[in-house]
This record gives sequence, structure tokens and C-alpha cells, in this order.
Amino acid sequence: MIAKLKEIVQEYTKEFPEPLTLNELKRLNNEFEKIEELNISRDLVFLEIVHAISDAIDIPLYINQNEVDSSYVCYCLGLSKTNPLDTNKEFNLPTDFMVKDIFELDTDSFIRILKIIRATIELDFSI
Repeated sequence: MIAKLKEIVQEYTKEFPEPLTLNELKRLNNEFEKIEELNISRDLVFLEIVHAISDAIDIPLYINQNEVDSSYVCYCLGLSKTNPLDTNKEFNLPTDFMVKDIFELDTDSFIRILKIIRATIELDFSI
């Protein structure tokens, strides 16, 4: 799943006004290693999917910035509003990182988002 997370981050960073610097690339690689060690890449991918769908269907999603503001990966994904490199914050995602503790969404909206995710997963693109 870490490969998928890297792929998603790469797509997001293509939209940045400037190419990533060497310092930013080093930070991303360092964080990817730690994210893999913490075994939370699947959680971050899921959080990004929920975030993207909520934006697409105009559902407000509150993300607890205290949980994600130390991560440059989360910043690249649009989950954190603060670039940790600008504030010299060290990467420090909680070891007990849980998606359910990161965002707030009313139940009906969450169910709508899960239905969209489920429908997408169930699509069969084989011919």
C-alpha cells in the first residue's frame, strides 16, 4: 500500500506551482519509511479518498490538524493546511494513528461517501 500512497502523493505534487526541492524529496522519503514502519499507509490512502470524495460532492469534512500537521505527506495530500517544513516541525504521526480519530463527519455524509467508495470498488472494468 505504500506504493499506492507514493503514487497518490506524486499526482498531488504535480499540481504544485514549483517542482519539489531536494529537501522536500528527502522529507517525503523519510516520512514514507516511517509511515511504512507504522503500518499506516492504508489509513492515509483511505483518508485521502474520503477527503477527495467529500470535496467532490461538497460535503464539509473536518480534519484534526493536530494529528496531521507534522506530516509533509499529509500536506501534499491536502489533509494538513500547514507545511511542516515552513514551521520546522518534525514528523510525528501518532503510533496509534486511527483514521476515525482524524476526521469528523456526520453519519449520513460518511455513509454517502462509503457508498461511493463501495460502488467504485465493485466496478468491473474487464472486457
